[in-house]
Amino acid sequence: MYGRVGGQEGKRYYPLLSRMLKPLLEQPVPDVTTLLRCIKAYHWAGYHQQTNFYSHFAAVLAQSAPGLSPEELVEACSLFAGATQYQDRFYHAAEQRVLSKDISEFTPHQLSLIAHAFTVHLVPFHDVLLSRIAEVVEKQAMDMEPRDIVRCLSAFHRAVLYFPGAVEAGLAACSVPLFRSWLLRKPSKLRCAEVAELLESAAFFGVETDLVQVALDYLTDRVDEVTERASIQVVFAMCLTGTVATHSKLLLFLFRKIGAGSAWESHRLRVFHLWVSQLMQFPWLDARMKRRCIDAGLRAWCLHRRGYGCPHPEEARDVSAELQAMGVQHRTFVAVQETPYEVDIALGPGKYALLVASETARNTLTPVGSTLLQMKHLKDRGWRCLVVPRRAWLLLESGPKGQGPKAHYLRALLEGFLPPSAPLLTSDVPKTTPATSVASGIGVKSSPASVEA
Repeated sequence: MYGRVGGQEGKRYYPLLSRMLKPLLEQPVPDVTTLLRCIKAYHWAGYHQQTNFYSHFAAVLAQSAPGLSPEELVEACSLFAGATQYQDRFYHAAEQRVLSKDISEFTPHQLSLIAHAFTVHLVPFHDVLLSRIAEVVEKQAMDMEPRDIVRCLSAFHRAVLYFPGAVEAGLAACSVPLFRSWLLRKPSKLRCAEVAELLESAAFFGVETDLVQVALDYLTDRVDEVTERASIQVVFAMCLTGTVATHSKLLLFLFRKIGAGSAWESHRLRVFHLWVSQLMQFPWLDARMKRRCIDAGLRAWCLHRRGYGCPHPEEARDVSAELQAMGVQHRTFVAVQETPYEVDIALGPGKYALLVASETARNTLTPVGSTLLQMKHLKDRGWRCLVVPRRAWLLLESGPKGQGPKAHYLRALLEGFLPPSAPLLTSDVPKTTPATSVASGIGVKSSPASVEA
């Protein structure tokens, strides 16, 4: 029944499948194999939003999860990944099944499918499982198929989890066959869309890798095969890696594709970032973003940042109050000329800035994505930026200004960030407090307002 690809072909079976739904849910399930066949048939026919159907069979499979074979578990995960609604009961049972036994019973290909299935709904509940898969990628990357590596790195990207060893090992393993294909002028095992996924994953986490140059050279020879969505990913990677000048011809062709179709509508915020990048990094490019893309992107930008200025003003004021109590000279909400950005906190008279950001890796709190792009744009204009992760700041307990956990955190954060000669203390600090540089991390002797970092 489902030997052919679903979609339009499956519409002829809609009346039959719809009538079978109710009695099917009332029948006892004979075995797991039959159950998976049933789910696969409805998935093929386009039934992705049948909440009762998927929740009913998810409960049955959750009870059977401890006894499922690796093949059955992977197939079940792939099928539920195609459903619109996240089935928490099944996914938690499947995670326990994978972690309760030796993970080596699953092949790298199966683990890549599991990583994709557990991240496609964008839920942050399976970090332990993804970290175990990252360990496998780090150790076995050179023996894995490139497509499996792409699938794993894309899963880490969606989950916003940065595993440096796994990401670097995966990128290094993919660069060798990709360079060979470019050198021999033969198609690679990776499609252009998958190469774009690799580039975006590397740029999203700020990983410096030789893959970037190799992948851009490869895509230059196959620019006609690059889709609009892949063009958005590649241009974003080029902006972050600083390769817009070395591959200007590829940049021109890809930039012209953005807005030509409808794929950009799902990435309006990213497209607006690319327009800002053009104004700041490559205004010489003989191509212009479509006006409808700019208007929609600006609206998405304002909704994301809650206005034109600082995206987290309350937290920025809280940081400012702590710095004021510590006697640190600073300015708040400083507009950067000829850019759309506003520095949350500028330290001292120089171009040193603190940015309160929410776009950070969930496991390492390092800046990722658009925060990295903003830091690059500011760096090109002489600013040196340091990120205060909003999530970490909100978890700190409130205490006396200049003496509590938040003051401890800021002292540790500023350690080594500013030059020792930077005049950080304001002139109105009480004279009983020695003018010791906060950036040095050394506490003030006999002063209750200062604590050693």
